[in-house]
Amino acid sequence: GLGSSVNYSSSKQLLNQKENRIRSFTAGPNVSLDLSLSDMLDLSLRASVNYNKVKYALSPELNNKYFSQTYESELNWTLPKDFFFTTDFSYIANNRLTEGYNLRVPLWNAAISKQFLKNKRGEIKISAFDLLNQNVDVTRNADRNYIEDVRSTVLQRYFLLTFTYNLNKMGGPSGGGIQFRSAAANAIRSY
Repeated sequence: GLGSSVNYSSSKQLLNQKENRIRSFTAGPNVSLDLSLSDMLDLSLRASVNYNKVKYALSPELNNKYFSQTYESELNWTLPKDFFFTTDFSYIANNRLTEGYNLRVPLWNAAISKQFLKNKRGEIKISAFDLLNQNVDVTRNADRNYIEDVRSTVLQRYFLLTFTYNLNKMGGPSGGGIQFRSAAANAIRSY
């Protein structure tokens, strides 16, 4: 699949009794490739690159241009005896931000699950998030008369054990109905 995104905004404010117009523009392509390699194996690849530009009428020294990139992959594998394995990897790159904020963040998650009970109504899953222990959240806010780069503390590597019981008449994933989830071992930190 091929696509693109475009966003333009314009706002006004008074600065020292003068009208200041702030224009923000973001545009970029995105590409995705979804492959069903067999009845038991699916692979998805995605990429997007965005060009960002902010322009201030009264404060041209704050004008700014930068790029943000995201690359993602996902693998879903149906194993014998009703086991399932899934893993996803994303790589986020920020360019031309303030020094110390131009980070490259790799995120890798994986899970293995087993369906059981009559009509495969029960599922137990162990998931691992941020296996590389690299998760960092960096965002840029450009508004009014300032540009702010924010680095947030986020939950890094953790494991989650879930049990899911599907209430439906048909059984299987597409039968509709209600689903209950119970989570144990939530956010067990690994150091």
